[in-house]
Amino acid sequence: FGHGAFHGYWTEDLTKVEPRFGDTALLRRLSDELRRRDMRLMLDLVLNHVAMDSALTKTRPNWFHNRGPLKDWNDRQQLENHDVHGLPDLAQEREDVYAHLLQASLRWVEEVRPHGFRLDAVKHVPLSFWARFNDAVRAKAGPQFLLLGEMLDGDAGTLARTQREGRFGAMFDFPLYFA
Repeated sequence: FGHGAFHGYWTEDLTKVEPRFGDTALLRRLSDELRRRDMRLMLDLVLNHVAMDSALTKTRPNWFHNRGPLKDWNDRQQLENHDVHGLPDLAQEREDVYAHLLQASLRWVEEVRPHGFRLDAVKHVPLSFWARFNDAVRAKAGPQFLLLGEMLDGDAGTLARTQREGRFGAMFDFPLYFA
């Protein structure tokens, strides 16, 4: 498709289940069945970017940074404000973008009742956003709601600081992978 993304993490509509996987009613049934079996459902959320052809890129072009591709993976400014593998980078610092992302996420809490969110691309979103977002989600979902951050970084100190300042419940243990 003319971009380097390969992983499938490009949201078309944050308020809908990927059609290949069913619909909201089916996801709610899964959540209920998992609860009945004393198991837990984690929903995977991508709040950094959307699909290249997402409707939001046309209806809300000002919701994106539009600064081109990420080239220097060691530059914090580029990490947070440039397109990762060609995927349009959301401007989470905008109040209307924050409100949209939070509202869509809280809708999943209300409708599906997961036990937590796996939050993608943590290093590509400002920590100030994560702290505010995670506090708001917990205020609605409860203190036991797990907010699991995915941040591909091998430095345990960096992950600990990100977990603390971003108010995540846990982070993936990439330092173990790198070791």
